[in-house]
Amino acid sequence: MTIVDKLTKERYALKDTNPIRSNTVIPILLSEAKSVAKTAGREVMEEDIQAVAKSYVKKLEPQLELYKDNDIALAKVTKEIEEFRSFLPHMLTEEGTRSYLASILGLVKIPTSEMGKILKSLPKDVDRGIASRIIKEFM
Repeated sequence: MTIVDKLTKERYALKDTNPIRSNTVIPILLSEAKSVAKTAGREVMEEDIQAVAKSYVKKLEPQLELYKDNDIALAKVTKEIEEFRSFLPHMLTEEGTRSYLASILGLVKIPTSEMGKILKSLPKDVDRGIASRIIKEFM
């Protein structure tokens, strides 16, 4: 079963219990991911879904401040962000990132020129911004 099939099935299963996920989030993810995949000449991949979800989280987060005085709109946007985030891979916390980097970097002094290589080699569940800040402490 493809990711598109899974999400389509999930959408219809949740139509009565989670309308934001069913009627808003999943249709957006499917539509935009299909467009990206079609342009690339391939099937939709989980990475396409994650890229769309990440993009929408970034688009929606500024609305939190905009709707801070409107409880109903704020609740809706907050729920949409939570739903989009649920499609993103789990990221290590700052403490988890610090522990991971300390275990691989140890007490070695790292030249500044190696920062990009180190960041590229990190697993997907490590936030690059947090990692960059921590790696600078080892330099």
